[in-house]
Amino acid sequence: MVTDNKMSLHKCAMQFGTYMGIYWIAKFFLLPLGFTYSFLFFL
Repeated sequence: MVTDNKMSLHKCAMQFGTYMGIYWIAKFFLLPLGFTYSFLFFL
């Protein structure tokens, strides 16, 4: 039971890290466009 909880927590943390990594990579590439389009600047 405890190992299942650790595995699900580990899986959830890995998914969260993946999504945050994708977000920061996209934010890095959209940063120059944010200076011309004010909507993208808030990302």
